[in-house]
Amino acid sequence: MNPRVYNFSQDNDYHTQRNNALIPHASCNTTSMVMALKQAGRDLPAPAGVQPEDHLTAFLRGEKGMEALRRLTPWAIDKATGEALYPPNEVHAVLSWGVNELLGEEVSTFRVDWDLDVLIHELTDGAGIVLSGLFPLQGGGELSHVVSLAGCRIAYPQGNEQDHFPPKFEQLTQLFIDDPYGNYLTSYTDHHGNNTPMSPIDFMRIMKRSGDRKKWAHVIRSAV
Repeated sequence: MNPRVYNFSQDNDYHTQRNNALIPHASCNTTSMVMALKQAGRDLPAPAGVQPEDHLTAFLRGEKGMEALRRLTPWAIDKATGEALYPPNEVHAVLSWGVNELLGEEVSTFRVDWDLDVLIHELTDGAGIVLSGLFPLQGGGELSHVVSLAGCRIAYPQGNEQDHFPPKFEQLTQLFIDDPYGNYLTSYTDHHGNNTPMSPIDFMRIMKRSGDRKKWAHVIRSAV
């Protein structure tokens, strides 16, 4: 086999949700989107002195975000009271909408049925990818959480790897995530989640899916 590592994460691009000014323990979604945007070569505009993830959170939880929640995901509104059942930043379709709205173009696409092979091809082609899942915690229980997919290690068959490109999910021996809350392998006692390794088995078990080979994901188009 001919191993090849694709890792698009850099230490200075890692964002932790723990220092967010707004809802630090509930902004894994916006923080992961900012990391995925950077991975794709894009910067989310924000006012001076404001972290981009805080700006995105404030935008989504503001009037325009609530309007988008009602328009795009009426199922997230209580029919009896008219109140939101979920904050807009926690609804995937609205999260992608907010990114596109602030950037002024359609760069993020959310789907519940991204094929595994397509996701890996997008990743190796420079796209940013954000996924949600249930992460195991020591002592039992799970954390509903959102992370950015930062890279992977692929075992290409011997010979020219271009003969086997795009890669297939079955060729992966490892993935890397940028986790804004920390390292899930330590049950988050380690608060640094940059370049956290994840096995393909964990990826399939943890990340939210639709069927055997489909995943919920935001794919952010590369700027290159």
